[in-house]
Amino acid sequence: MRLEKAIEEEVVEYAETLGCLQLKLFMLNTMGWPDRLVLYMGKILFIEFKLPGEKPTKIQLWMHDRLKKHLFKVAVIDNVADGKVQINELVS
Repeated sequence: MRLEKAIEEEVVEYAETLGCLQLKLFMLNTMGWPDRLVLYMGKILFIEFKLPGEKPTKIQLWMHDRLKKHLFKVAVIDNVADGKVQINELVS
C-alpha cells in the first residue's frame, strides 16, 4: 500500500507538469481544510489526500460541504490514477 504522502507528491508533480499552481494548505486554528489547492487558468480544485480506502473525517466532510456550497470543486483522492483524472479535468 502506498503512503498518503507518496500519492500526494506524485499527483502534485503531475499537476505541475501541466502548468498548474498548487499550494499546500496550512490553516491555523481551522480544522478540516483539504490538503492541497490546485489552480489553473481561473479554475480551482481542492484535494483531500487519503490512504487507499480511507474516508474523510467528519470535520473534513463538513469543510468539504462548506466549500461545495460556494461552488468550489473538492476531490478526495486515495490513488494516483484518480488524482491524475481530477487534474486532467481541471486543465481541460
